[in-house]
Amino acid sequence: MLLIPILTFSQIGINTDTPDSSSALEVASSTQGFLPPRMSYDQMKAINNPAQGLMIYCTDCSGELGQLVVYNGEIWHPIYTECTYPESCSEVEKYDPDCCPNDGGTETFDPSGITFGPTITNDTELEVALVQAYDLLTSYSWSVLAAEIISDNALKGGESQVDMIGLEFLDHQEIFSNNIELNNIWNFFFAGYTRASYVMFKGQQLDSQTQNTLDLITEAIFLRAFYSMNLIKWFGNHPYIESFDDNNNPYLQYRGENDMIYDCFSMLEHVSANTDINFQGSYRTTFNNFTAKALLLKLIYDHLEVLDYNIAIYLFEEIKNSGVYSLDTNLDSLFSDETPAVFEIDYTSDIAASWECALCSQGNLLSQWQGIRNYMGPEYANGWGLNIPSQAAYDSFENGDNRRAIAILDIAEWQQTHPNVNYQQSYEHTGYYMKKYLPKLGGNNGSNGGDPNLLHGNDIKMMRYAEVLLIGAELYALDNRYFDALLNLNEVRARAGLPGISSNNQQEILDAIFNERRSEFMGEGHRYFDLIHFNKATQYIDGFMNHHEIFPIPASFLETFGEMPQNNGY
Repeated sequence: MLLIPILTFSQIGINTDTPDSSSALEVASSTQGFLPPRMSYDQMKAINNPAQGLMIYCTDCSGELGQLVVYNGEIWHPIYTECTYPESCSEVEKYDPDCCPNDGGTETFDPSGITFGPTITNDTELEVALVQAYDLLTSYSWSVLAAEIISDNALKGGESQVDMIGLEFLDHQEIFSNNIELNNIWNFFFAGYTRASYVMFKGQQLDSQTQNTLDLITEAIFLRAFYSMNLIKWFGNHPYIESFDDNNNPYLQYRGENDMIYDCFSMLEHVSANTDINFQGSYRTTFNNFTAKALLLKLIYDHLEVLDYNIAIYLFEEIKNSGVYSLDTNLDSLFSDETPAVFEIDYTSDIAASWECALCSQGNLLSQWQGIRNYMGPEYANGWGLNIPSQAAYDSFENGDNRRAIAILDIAEWQQTHPNVNYQQSYEHTGYYMKKYLPKLGGNNGSNGGDPNLLHGNDIKMMRYAEVLLIGAELYALDNRYFDALLNLNEVRARAGLPGISSNNQQEILDAIFNERRSEFMGEGHRYFDLIHFNKATQYIDGFMNHHEIFPIPASFLETFGEMPQNNGY
């Protein structure tokens, strides 16, 4: 009889003789990583009877960089997203760079591939195209989320470190030209600029122009300026659209940053001159001549090295002396939809939205993403726990500052007064949540279906009167008019319940304005750009480098439009 010994092992170790007793396989290395099978979405879907727990790296799932995905027995889903019960699971989708936004036949991710509908022949068709330009205003909420996380105000949070990995990179100042979240900000702002340009040019070409036609063109010019301002703020520059060809494709032209700033200036001047206080516009988000003047003031403030300081002073005094705006004294209702702002973007839960193009939603995405994870309790709806206020942000408020209570929710204090509240801590939990745009119970109960997670209706105050006053205070301080500077600064402080500041030192006043802006605009997306404006980013943000003052233009866009140079340092 031949006896063959059979040896069995309970564990396998690679590069280790002592694998952990709880593991079937342990791989040890300090120089290499674990590489799962890589395949396309189509190859993944062709796997016959995948086992529950099967894991692969899908090279074209969800985004151009791909995702690590797992099969849970029913669907393939991203490994870092919550999927603890069926309602929370979302099946991974194949990435299609031309999928969206795709409203009314427009495809604006890739400007060389834009296809618009038939040539516009009347005001009705012009207004339909204008609504499509308005629609992308709502993507502004995503830029607020990213701007807070990039700054020292907030940590990325979420379910885990790899949840929304693009935001995780930004949180740690790891900034690259293929970051999908930065690309989303560029894509949607440039899409808005393209759509508004299309309406402007097509309206100007109509043979018969009524006052209504001219008003629609003015609205398009306002939107074109808004999108351009934001592209310049984030990326330093963007291509100028000079016209559209016979097939409705845009002619793109590279111009210097200063030229684009001057173009914004002239557009807002046009809007100011061609509207009045009673101008309403044709869609949900509205503006008038003083809105245009305020944005013009903000444009000059952001680019004092280029534009005329004296015009900014004139605009500030015109806005303040008009009496059109005042500081609302009720802080508790400051961020309700009923409290007006200088310019606010209207969000709604009444227009269906889907994950096919989340940023196309007319709902406020910021609310859902920064809401309290798995929250159960009064007043607020459940969210996903990103954009977690840092301890430094909470501590930055002065003693007695009433604004902290409306800006940051202390969840431990909230539970003390609401003992039945339950929630799940986020990654990087600090005990705090950005409060101004937390999702409200019933705030996403839309009437036309769609995913309610994408349909919170709370409006975003893009520019408030407090910002006008603080801009004016800074302009006066730079002009050595310290009494006037402190008058406007202290008006904002008094509303917050704080005593006035006295000083005859320019730097002390500027530092006070810098600190005041953080407290006043906590959670509103201003802080990162304020750090750059006041030349304090290296002092407050670990890993900040000078070229991070602006972000890289998406590499995919530069491959399409070769005349545009990449920003320095990227």
